[in-house]
Amino acid sequence: MQKQIRKYLVFIILIFILVILFFTLAAWWNPFFWHIGNYFFQKETPPVPCPIIPILCPDGSSVAPGGPKCEVPACPVANCVSEGRVYLVNDPRLHCCDGLIFQLTTQSGTAGECVKPTDQTASWKTYTNDEYGFEFKYPDELILKNAELIYGCGVNLNGYGMYLETEQYGEVLNILVTCGTINTTSGIPVIPVIIGNKSGYEYSSAIYNNSNPPVEIQGTKAFRDMIDLGNNKFIQIDFDNRHTNLDYINKIISTFKFTK
Repeated sequence: MQKQIRKYLVFIILIFILVILFFTLAAWWNPFFWHIGNYFFQKETPPVPCPIIPILCPDGSSVAPGGPKCEVPACPVANCVSEGRVYLVNDPRLHCCDGLIFQLTTQSGTAGECVKPTDQTASWKTYTNDEYGFEFKYPDELILKNAELIYGCGVNLNGYGMYLETEQYGEVLNILVTCGTINTTSGIPVIPVIIGNKSGYEYSSAIYNNSNPPVEIQGTKAFRDMIDLGNNKFIQIDFDNRHTNLDYINKIISTFKFTK
């Protein structure tokens, strides 16, 4: 009886060894059987070696493929482009890091880099008014006129106010200190603005020609910035976009500083 049991045990052990040999040889010859072996023996597919090809991210860091499928991880979410890094113009995911500006580097206009901004106003002239406590810068191509007529108070202010002009188009920016208080309830569109270290308001309106009746000149707009100087006085800055780019004028206004 014991001999018969031993024969059965030897037979079972041999069968078990043959099954293991079968799956081992099958996995070597055919990956399909390897998956069957994984199911029964809970073995994992050996990892496929990934090529070491790091991908440079816009922020200067890099990512490399990895994992069982050699997947490439995403770049940092911020997508902040550091100084000197080049990227394509039409990539909406990217932007320059704080303090940097974008500058084209190709004639086709398809790529550029993030660089430190230069002070375009560094070489501009400076006008200073100690009486009313303000100053501003303006480029060499503009001519300053009527600087002595900065202040006017009353109903008729024709001829008052200094202005900046070009030789080709004449006046592009008028600056006047006048008396009274700023009226924000006149019905003209008005928005709050910050000029220098003072708060104020900006009015805007359409520009009309001299026909009868007047016709609005499409695409043009007149603006008036008003800043309270205290003591019943305020500064008034008038400009429009008929002959000058608004970015150009706003650059001049951004140089205003108030000392009183």
